[in-house]
Formats: sequence, structure tokens, C-alpha cells
Amino acid sequence: MIGDEAMAKNDYEKELIRRLDILIALELDRPRPDKAPSMTKKVERLLGFGLKPAEVGRVLGKTTKYVTAITAMKKKAVKKPEHQ
Repeated sequence: MIGDEAMAKNDYEKELIRRLDILIALELDRPRPDKAPSMTKKVERLLGFGLKPAEVGRVLGKTTKYVTAITAMKKKAVKKPEHQ
């Protein structure tokens, strides 16, 4: 049992460090006050850091459905039209 607790603590610490790294990266990349990033850019950036849609939604105060909708719209916009 002690080994399981140590592993759980180690996993917790790794996850905490990962999230702190994300916060530091976001702070370093913070835009000027006159140019606030769009919600789409925020979602893309956080997903790019490896957060799950539910985590991104929690951070931004949005639902998971909202985050996945933005992701789906972005993917749809990137796809090229088939035949016109």
C-alpha cells in the first residue's frame, strides 16, 4: 500500500508541475492589454499545452461542449472543400 501512495503522490506532483509550466508559459506569452486574445485562441493554446477539453473549459469558465464546438469549427475550417 505504501508504494501505491508514493506513486499517487508522484503522479500528483507531476501533474501539478505540468500545470505550473503551462501557467508560466501563458504568463510569458501574455499579450498587451490593448490586444486581448479571442476565446478561440485561448482554447487552442490551452489544448496545445495538452489540457483536455474539460480542463480547458474549467480554466476559461466554459462548458466542455463549448470547447469541443470551437475545436470542431476550427477543424472544419482547416479542411479544404472537396469539389465545387
